[in-house]
Formats: sequence, structure tokens, C-alpha cells
Amino acid sequence: MKITLRQKPLKDGNASLYLDYYDKGKREYEFLDLYLVPDNAPDARRLNAAAMQKATAIKAERTINPEGRHSRMDANADGDKKNKTPRLTEWIQTVYDMKEKTGCSKNVLWNINHIKELVEEYLVSAKKRDPRIGRIEKNFLVSFLQYLQNDHTIAICKKNVRHLSAGTLKQYQLLLATILNVAVKEDIIGHNPFGALSEKETLVTPASTRTYLTIDEVKRFMEARCEKITAVAEECKMAFVFSCFTGLRISDIRSLRWCDIQGINGIPHVRTTMVKTKKPIFVPLSMNAMLWMPKRKDETDDTSLVFAKLPSTSATLNDHVRRVAKAAKIDKSISFHTSRHTFATLTLKASKDLYVVSKLLGHASINTTRVYAEVLDSTLEDAIIKQEGILEKTTPNAMNASVSQ
Repeated sequence: MKITLRQKPLKDGNASLYLDYYDKGKREYEFLDLYLVPDNAPDARRLNAAAMQKATAIKAERTINPEGRHSRMDANADGDKKNKTPRLTEWIQTVYDMKEKTGCSKNVLWNINHIKELVEEYLVSAKKRDPRIGRIEKNFLVSFLQYLQNDHTIAICKKNVRHLSAGTLKQYQLLLATILNVAVKEDIIGHNPFGALSEKETLVTPASTRTYLTIDEVKRFMEARCEKITAVAEECKMAFVFSCFTGLRISDIRSLRWCDIQGINGIPHVRTTMVKTKKPIFVPLSMNAMLWMPKRKDETDDTSLVFAKLPSTSATLNDHVRRVAKAAKIDKSISFHTSRHTFATLTLKASKDLYVVSKLLGHASINTTRVYAEVLDSTLEDAIIKQEGILEKTTPNAMNASVSQ
């Protein structure tokens, strides 16, 4: 085998040193990650002499052990693959386009676009270059998460800004991890760099931050009146209260159609497939929940949305909810998802059964299912019926419930 030390001129004026292996008509190359700088560069003579000395030593080692070249060549090939991966913001945009083609909800698309904006904001603040996803390491992710937690703020008004809530931070972390998981599934990167983060380095939502409304606060929210309230704002309020009595996520409420409301054994139920988990859910409706459903315009149209006026973005929806909460003098940092926590709390007080709550929320684990597989569906209905006594039936103006039998 003949081994020759060669130079490859680069566009920046430097030259890359590599070994040329020739054996029985076959040629291989091993790039050494060593470079010669132009003669007019500062300290060029010393730098070039040091690079040539290292390259010569590697050539001598390869002459004795030619097989040693393969580990470096494999590493170089892996490095080339990583360097060809898209940059982070480019990949986020790619995932956005993929989701848009599948008819994903506007809310999901908004969140993907927003995480892209947050990454761009962080890169400018940290004076960092947009990394290729194959080169993203633990330190980058930790730094980005710390930026969101400590430095990024939201302007409530000109004189009032606040940091992101623990729940929102966790949501952004999960979204970015999901976006990188898509790259793994598409075989663009070998692993998700989030896997290298320890529990202390990730953003975790403490149990204490799971805000919920008390019975008195729900009453005040229902009775609150805001000035110049629009039809959209009124429906946001109604959807929030409806979720307080059903535990449905906003994604499920957005997609809820009249045909999903079915009367079974004289009791109305929501039968649908959860948008988030793609699992079926079967929730009995209390009278309280039905009283906070919008009036049905066309009794013959089962496919129309129940809540058809909700804004497409979570930010706008949460703004309307917070305005009502402020009018109700509720001094808590809440979002629409607070309604789901409220439902869990009220139902737990009514049923005294964690399993019932888990099943109503669609959170039952496999282990829980194994233990309580014999529990009758009537238990769920009993929990809802008991809930009737918790709140007085405060109703919105001119609101009627309609159930398709």
C-alpha cells in the first residue's frame, strides 16, 4: 500500500491535509482535520510547521498500522452527515409545512411557528449561529431552556411584563422535543439530543403550579360580566365553563360536533376521539355542562361545530378567559387549561375516586386499567350526577342545550 500526504485547497484560502491510500488499484482518502494557512496569515510559518508535523506523525502511524485509518474515516463520514442536516429553524419550518399538508389545526401550526420565533429570538440574544440539527448538543438545549425561563418575557401592557408560566415552558420544551423526534423518525438524525438532559436540566411543571378554581371562583367566573363583550369572547367564556364540567381539552372542544353529543339511557354523553392522544373518550354530561353549550342553530345539521366561534390561537383564547377572570376578581394566573384542572378537582370532591377522575380525563394508565377493569361505566355517570349539587345552575343569557338522541 502506498500512502501519500496531500493538500486540498479550500475556498477560504486554507489547505486541508489528507492522506491518499492507494492499494491494488483502489484509492481511499483520510482527511486529518489539519490545515495549512496562507503564507501572509499571522504566525503562518509556526502554524503550518505544527500542522505538517502532526500530519507526518499520522502518516508514519498509518504506515505501521493502515487499518487504524477506518475509525477516523468513519468519524469523518458521520461528521459529513451531520453537517448536511438542516439548520434548526429550517427544520422547524419543514415540520410546519408537513403538518399543514396533513390538515393540522391552526392552533398547532401557530405553536410550531411560535417556537421557531422563540429560537430565532434566542439566537439573536445569545449571538449564536443557527445550529444544524445533527450538531445540536446538550449545552445548546439547556441554554435555550434557561433563556425561556429567565430572560424571555411577555408584554401584558406597556407597563407590565411577565415571564412564561411553568406550564407554558413545559409545553414549549415538549414541542421542540417532538420536532426533533420527527427528525429521528425521518432518519435525518440518529437520536434526539433531549435524551442527554438530566431531570434537573429539563423544565418540569411542579404540582403546585397546576392552578384550579375553587367552587366560589367558578361561580364568580360564571356570573362575571365584561364591558363590550363580543360574541367570540362570550363563547370563550362558555367553553371555559363547559370544560370545568367536562374536563375536555381545548383541542377536543374545538373539534366537538353536535353528533358527538348522544343521549344514552336518558343521560347525555360526549363520545369522541381525543385530538391529543387519538384515544376514544366517553364523558357523561351534567346539567351544568349542558346549560353552558351554545344554542344550536340548525337541529338537522349534526356535523356542525358546537363551539364554532372560538379563536384559532390559544393566545387570543387565553386573553378572553383572563379578562373574565379579572372581572370576576379572581387573583390567579390562569389559562384555558385551568378549566381541566378545575374539573378534576370538583369531580374528585364529588366522587372521592381517583380512578373515576383518571378515566373521565382519559389519563388512566395501563396498571390502573388492570386493577379497575371491572369498574362499571355507571360509576362515571354517578360521579357526574353527584356533581350537580356542587354548583347552582347559573346559566348564560339565552343559552339552550340540544342533545341528539
